[in-house]
Order: sequence, then C-alpha cells, then structure tokens
Amino acid sequence: MMQSVHAEQIQPPYTPIVAEGVAGFEIVLLADNVAYLGAQPGARSQAEADLAVRELYRRLDVFDTQLESLTNTERTLLAPYLHALDSDIHQGDHPDDYYFAGLIPQDPATIDRLLDMPAGDKVEFLRKHLTVNEEHAADVEPSVNDQVGMYIEDTRRGVVEGWLSPAALQVIDTVPTARIVVGDWWSTAVKGRYGGYIQSTDTIRLRQGMGADAESRAADFRGHARETLPHELNHREYEKDPWWESHRWLGEAMAEHTSLAMEFGSPDVIDPADPRRKHDDGEQIEERALVSAMMNDLDAVLLTRAYSSGDTNSREWRELRSELQRTYGTPYVPELISKRITEYIVALKEARPDASDNARYVKALGIVKDELQNKPRLVTGVRFPWVRKGIGRLFIY
Repeated sequence: MMQSVHAEQIQPPYTPIVAEGVAGFEIVLLADNVAYLGAQPGARSQAEADLAVRELYRRLDVFDTQLESLTNTERTLLAPYLHALDSDIHQGDHPDDYYFAGLIPQDPATIDRLLDMPAGDKVEFLRKHLTVNEEHAADVEPSVNDQVGMYIEDTRRGVVEGWLSPAALQVIDTVPTARIVVGDWWSTAVKGRYGGYIQSTDTIRLRQGMGADAESRAADFRGHARETLPHELNHREYEKDPWWESHRWLGEAMAEHTSLAMEFGSPDVIDPADPRRKHDDGEQIEERALVSAMMNDLDAVLLTRAYSSGDTNSREWRELRSELQRTYGTPYVPELISKRITEYIVALKEARPDASDNARYVKALGIVKDELQNKPRLVTGVRFPWVRKGIGRLFIY
C-alpha cells in the first residue's frame, strides 16, 4: 500500500524544473501542486488538492511499474547512478541514513529499495534526479555541438566522394536548427534505445550518460552519442516525406548505414555480415540485412544517394527505381516488401500471440529477406529471368 502524500511532506520550490522527457518530471510538478493547494484555504482548493493527490498516486504507480519491468541487467546498470543520487541527497548524513545503506552500488536490489520508499521520499529522490539531469545536459552541451559539427563535415565529405546526394548539403543550414535534448535513462534506455527522433516536435532525444559522478556520466554520454546522434539526424534530415512512415525497416536501415559510412567509410557495404564492414555497432542488423538482400547485385550507392536526396521524387530516387525495374520487373520493390512484412506480422500475431511486437517484426524481416534471396516472386509478384530458385518451404514458427 502506498503511503499517503501530505502537503507537509513535499517542500518547495514550486517553480518547474525544465527537464523534458525525464522520469518524475510530472510527478514532481504534481507533488508541488499538492503542496501549494494544500496550503490554500477553502473547500475548492481542498477538492483540487484531493484530485491532484489521486493523480500523483497514479503517476507513482506507473513509475513503479516501469521499475518492476527492468531486467536484471538493466537494474545492475542503473544501480550505481541511483547510489550517486543517494549520496548527493544525504551529504553529511550518517551512512545508515542513506536510502541504499548496506547495498553495493552494483546491487540490483537497489531497485527494490527504491520501490519500497515512502511516497514523499520517492518524490524528493525524483526531484534530485531532475536536477542532476539538468546539470548533466549543461555538461554535455559542448560535446553535442561538436558532434553536430562533425556530422556536417562528414556530410560534405560524402557529397565530394559521390555516395551522398548533392542535395544533402542542405544540412549545413538545417542541422544547426535541430532541437536536441538529453533524455534520462527511463525515457530512453529502459525502452531499449539510446535515442530517438520525435517528428511531431522536431526533437532528438539522447540518453543521459550513466555513472557514479558527473565526469563518468559525461564520458559515457560522449561514447554513445557519437553513434546515436548521426543516426537520429539522418532520420530528421532525410525522412521528411510521409512515405517513410510506412517503410520503417528501410528508414532504420539507411539511417544506420549512412551514419556508419560517415564514421568508418565503406558506403557500398550495407550487409552487416559482410567482412568488409569491420566496424559495426550491432544496431538495425535485421533491417540492414533485408536492404542488402533487396539491393542484391545493385550498387549500394544508388540507394545512399536516393536516401540522402531527402525527396522520394528526386532524380536519384528515379534512378534507383529504374534499376529495381530492370532487376525485379517492378520499380515498387520497397512498397511490396513493406506489404509483405505487414502480412507476416499479422500472421505471426495469430501464430505467436505471446511474442512481443518487436519480436514479430524482426521475425517478419527475416522471412522476407529469405524470400528475396531465394524466391523473390513471393514478394514482388513478378516472375523474372534472374530469379534464383528457392529450396524447401518457408514456415512461420
């Protein structure tokens, strides 16, 4: 049973801490509102305070559910950061008064201790988390600016080398306007990602760095942002056409392939299993493998130039579709692949109802890749001379 939250448990300030996407942001605002309303006279204020308390309980329940869903690996990764917050909160106090007294920083049981905190303590713990995240965002801002500058220079180099479209030079003007925020661990890594692009708000969110102190958190952030930020910028710069909403597999593959080519070269190598791809972060493996199967013997640069044109009606896209027509007998191979993926996801939902959405998605990508490699007509609906003969049958399992 969650302990009651009373106005006297929650201390000012009432000024919101600007920390978009940070766990506990709404909780802390609600708690401050409870404290404010509880201090006001009159039945109306009391009624509003009661509503705010109920909503606060609900938000805390959601937060607890998120904590309970963490894997043991995630718990171990998060625990040192929680211990660092604990030390900041209890500076000068006796060690026995710490929230996580008796636990080592890597102990996954730290999460259980956080779950068991009284509601008022949990709110104050989250308040400290917001403050630390805001300070961390200021610490890593120079690193983010450096990464944006590198992205622009890498783009220029790709255009000069010929594997990016000349239209990609638009990033010189558009990338500096990107809204980049540091999202905390709960809004990013717990959901299985180091970052993301939210098109509705034109915002790129990168995961905060993890560690026991500000320096280690900044170092961790720099390490993963070098890989994540170019990927998310590619989504922002090159996937503005609504067409991409229906072709997630292709967008993820090309955002990752393009960022890898920027950093390590080899823009002609899409397949993550190709030995020429010496540097691979292991992301979007299935998507890139499927795109490699689609391109078959076609020059991958056709696709990188089309992608970086930022316009699915561009000359580069027309050139790509012309080659797809010559190879498959239809220029609409990406659309047909997306249709086939959707068909398999629907079938897998019936065959494997307990599987996660992502597991069904990954399975569907693998099936369609095998079809493209062995019996493309199942995907394209077109019988064409070059088709390799498939062997055996394909099962959903």
